[in-house]
Amino acid sequence: MAMKQLLLEFDSNKDGVLTLAELRQMSRDLCIPYEEFLKWTRTPWGEELTALPLDTVLECIKVFVTRQMNTKGARDLFKLADVDQSGKLSLAEIKRLLEASDYDIDDEELCAIFRRVDANRDGELDDKEFLDLVRYLIENK
Repeated sequence: MAMKQLLLEFDSNKDGVLTLAELRQMSRDLCIPYEEFLKWTRTPWGEELTALPLDTVLECIKVFVTRQMNTKGARDLFKLADVDQSGKLSLAEIKRLLEASDYDIDDEELCAIFRRVDANRDGELDDKEFLDLVRYLIENK
């Protein structure tokens, strides 16, 4: 509840919605990149929203903070999963890691996500690509 109270401080007309200008000011004051909020203003239909409800802003902040917290944890996981110490993770290593952590995902979906984040298409994930995988899994849980 304290966070919602804080967000209300940025809502100049107290309508429960933050305009883009209010979001920009809030992002400066809270040290959260403005681009994080802009992602949430794009609808699946390509529309650009000019404001976000406070609940949506709060969810956006939660996702951002979780992602930031998991970045260090993801680096540790990468080292743990890199069984052959190649500096890259194969699909099999990723699969073992997810199974060990009881993450529920079917093989077909995992393969599709793996291909999506394998930016250089070498069939393995480096640490940056692995962070992209972790972020994708967090944001699409």
